[in-house]
Amino acid sequence: MNRKREIFKMKFLITFREIFMSKTMELATISTQRGFTNGAG
Repeated sequence: MNRKREIFKMKFLITFREIFMSKTMELATISTQRGFTNGAG
């Protein structure tokens, strides 16, 4: 029972990290694009 919970926690952490990383990359890309637009304008 406890082991099942540990596996679930691991899966949750990995998924959370993947989502967090993709969101961070998205934000970085958006801010970079915005910076280029402002610089060109």
